[in-house]
Amino acid sequence: MRNVFKVFRRDAKRIWTNVVALVVIMGLAVIPSLYAWFNILSNWDPYGSASTRNLKVAVATEDQGADLDGARLNIGDIVIDKLKSNQSIGWVFVDKAETAREGVTSGQYYAALVIDRDFSTNMLSFIGGQLNHPQIYYYENEKKNAIAPKITGKVKTTVQEEVNKAFVSSLAQGLLSAGKYISNTDGKTPLTDAALEHLKQMDSDMTTSIGIINAYISLADSADQVKKASEALSKELQRISGDSRSKLRAAKERAESQQSQSPGSSQAGQKTADYIESQLAGVSDYLETLQNQLADGQELAEPKINQLETLLDGLHSQINGALSAVHLPARLQARLDTFNQRYQTLRDRLEGMKAAARSGQSTLTLSKQAADDCGQLLSSSREILEDYQSQVKPKISASMDSIRNSMAEAGRLLSDAGANIDAVNKILASYPDLSGAAKGDLITARDHLSQMQGKLRDLINQVSELRSSDQYSMLIKLIESDPDLVADFISSPVGLKSESAYPIANNGSAMAAFYVILAIWVGALIQVAILRPRQKHPGEIPGVKPRHEFWGRYLIFFLLGQVQTLIIVLGTLFYVRIQVQSRLLFWLAAAVASLVFTLLLYALTYAFGAVGEAVGVVIMVVQVAGSGGTFPIEVLPRIYKILYPFMPFRYGINALRECVGGFYSNAYAIDLLHLLGFVPPALVIGLGISRIIGGLTHKIEASKAGSDLWA
Repeated sequence: MRNVFKVFRRDAKRIWTNVVALVVIMGLAVIPSLYAWFNILSNWDPYGSASTRNLKVAVATEDQGADLDGARLNIGDIVIDKLKSNQSIGWVFVDKAETAREGVTSGQYYAALVIDRDFSTNMLSFIGGQLNHPQIYYYENEKKNAIAPKITGKVKTTVQEEVNKAFVSSLAQGLLSAGKYISNTDGKTPLTDAALEHLKQMDSDMTTSIGIINAYISLADSADQVKKASEALSKELQRISGDSRSKLRAAKERAESQQSQSPGSSQAGQKTADYIESQLAGVSDYLETLQNQLADGQELAEPKINQLETLLDGLHSQINGALSAVHLPARLQARLDTFNQRYQTLRDRLEGMKAAARSGQSTLTLSKQAADDCGQLLSSSREILEDYQSQVKPKISASMDSIRNSMAEAGRLLSDAGANIDAVNKILASYPDLSGAAKGDLITARDHLSQMQGKLRDLINQVSELRSSDQYSMLIKLIESDPDLVADFISSPVGLKSESAYPIANNGSAMAAFYVILAIWVGALIQVAILRPRQKHPGEIPGVKPRHEFWGRYLIFFLLGQVQTLIIVLGTLFYVRIQVQSRLLFWLAAAVASLVFTLLLYALTYAFGAVGEAVGVVIMVVQVAGSGGTFPIEVLPRIYKILYPFMPFRYGINALRECVGGFYSNAYAIDLLHLLGFVPPALVIGLGISRIIGGLTHKIEASKAGSDLWA
């Protein structure tokens, strides 16, 4: 050890007493840090809205719009309005599609979106029995930048979401608004209640008319009273006719209005029933996916269990919310109660798994039990769906058919009522007396009115039964919902709540581990390229053996590497200000990486000379591409997956990532041990192989020195 320090003191003295050498050493200490800092800052937040909003993307619409139930709908304009409030991309709104396309080909824009002229028409084509897919044309300039298309690619997802939301919201709002014709009349009373009121008034008027006719029939035998009776009857019927005509006209208009609106209202009711059915089916699909995740038998951390709980709570709210507006039969209500009980059982099971995970216990047994609970919950959801399809949905359809048929019959009956009252007036006006044939005509008119009154009362009973049915109440409850609110929910029924297990504030912090490790390697590589690993005059110091010269000269490389690393770490933590969980452990991992990298490169150069330097460059290039610093190792070619375990970068990067994002149980210590595992191979190269091929290396270096092509 004394001889080692003799070599070290001699080398340190030469550096300290030589100004040029001292300046070079200072430059070697600082230069690697610049590499790390500048790269981290350049990658600080390239995917954030503050950065991506500078990428110009042109947008143009040629949509001509389409008619929907008398209303003009232009989905292209709706999408444009939505995008104007979206600040994630630098949208440039142009008037013509050709301008947008030319801007992409000229390099003015990174990408362009063009909405087709028949976009709205094709979106609504399914209503007419055809299906024409609407088109949005997306153009991008891939030459302008390699990464920009990956960033602007989210434009397609953004626009697709806005289109879907705008379309579903507009359609649902239109259907629900049309459905209010069933539930409201002039915003005051339900339409069925208004119809009943008018029908009952007509029944009362018919009873009065029939009573008057019977009275004057009984007086027909008295000739003296005929004239007086006729005059009185004529006046009374004229009054009844005038009053009845206005009431008949109003009732007929109500009936015809209800009949004309029934198809659209029926469609709205059917759409609502279909929506509830789709919600129930979606819950079953989600539960099946959740069961499969739990049945995998994997250890689940608390953040993953929290995600499962969030999904489960959303499904529970979804199925109860969908059925809240429905009057449920007793059997279906019982199945819903069972579903809620099984949901609570599974929820309690997941809480038990969280408690086990916090205490470090295995969650495998609880996870399998939770999978069984989820299976039971899935079975309940499927039973609910089957009962809804068989019991509730058909009744909604039947109820809407009854409304249409009843309103049609009301319209025909009210038309007949007007004609019969007119006929009574004509009879009385045509005969000056009530004798003979006049009496027979009155009897005929009375009989016609009585028949018509019987039909009217049957209709009143039918409408009354429909009005009091559970299906009608359920339908009214659904239709009376706020169209805007329901449309907004239907357009986006499920919200996605993201929760990061190890959140990292920005992309720069996420990339810091890679660039710090790379800078440390570059620093070590610069050292072996500038400083001489071998002694120029071996044996200069008496008693010093080759191994002493190896370790004595390496101390210079080691200390310079640690200074490089300290500057890199301090600047990264306090100048760049990356996110970090432990500054001390961050420095320790970097210091260990510097020890390994300097020793490995020093040994390679000590043994192989310039060839060793070249090998160090090749190792760096391979590790930059295949150590998982940028892209996940899983997406790289197979050759990198084979070499991955033998790359020191891997373990240095993973150790630093632990310090940035948060720590797994023992991952940090394991990574450092793996990193130190490269020390023995380095010593074998530096102290063993170097002695075997020392003569060959000397000849290579001598040949290099004899040529003016080498530095």
